[in-house]
Formats: sequence, C-alpha cells, structure tokens
Amino acid sequence: MKLTDVKTYKLEFFFFSILVILSYAALSGNDPGTGTESMNNYFWVPSAVMQSIAAVYAVFIAIFALSLQRNQDSIHSIANQLKPPLKIVSYTAAGSIYLNGLVLIIFSLYSPSEVKIKLMLFTSLLSLVASLVAIVYLSLEMLRICHKIN
Repeated sequence: MKLTDVKTYKLEFFFFSILVILSYAALSGNDPGTGTESMNNYFWVPSAVMQSIAAVYAVFIAIFALSLQRNQDSIHSIANQLKPPLKIVSYTAAGSIYLNGLVLIIFSLYSPSEVKIKLMLFTSLLSLVASLVAIVYLSLEMLRICHKIN
C-alpha cells in the first residue's frame, strides 16, 4: 500500500465521519410528529439545492470528459493530476446532496423549532455555495492543467 493510498483512505474516512456527525446532529433533538402541514413552505429549498448541485455537477463531469477527450495522446499523464479535483468535487457534491436529503427527511418526519428550520435552511444554502465554489474553481483548475499540457 502506497502513501498516497493511505491519504486517499484518510480523506474518505474524514468525509464519512463528517456525514455521520452531521446526521446525528441534525436528527438529535427533534420531536417526532406530523410536521408536514407547517413544513410544506420549506420543502422547496433543499429540493432546489439538490437539483442545482446535481445539474452543475453534471456540467463538471462533462468538462472533465471533454478535457480528457481533447488530450487523448497524453491521457495517462494528466489523469493523475485530474483525479484530486474530481474527488474533491465528487465528495462536496455528494455531501451537499446527502445533507439536503437529510433536511428533507427531517422536515417530513419531525416538527423542528423555527430556529432549527432557519438553521437547516441556512446550512442548505451554504452547502449550495460550497458546492458551486468547489465545482467552478476546480473546473477552472482542471482546464488550466489540460491547457498547460497541450
């Protein structure tokens, strides 16, 4: 096992640990109930965030595929340079979609207080911003790497 493999496993362990901690924090302290009547006004925010992240992530994957296609003769030399940005964006998008799905579950199963609702909606929008920044920044970095190799 190489040192880079250990670093990869550390990143994956960190990612899954954060998801478990966020899940526990989000689910703790909520009273079970039928909060769907009062929650209907809030469902659109996490849903829209999840759809937006998925759409922008699809564009990122298209940029990744096109950058590799354009450099077919040097595909092996750039593949190792493009893996880290792809992993970071993938983890960010997956974590944001998971977080917003969790918010939807909480809204449908629990009756959180108004403060918790606002905090979850703020977290949802913050995850959108984090995903968009990661996708845009790393897309530009990926294109820079491909352009430098040409």
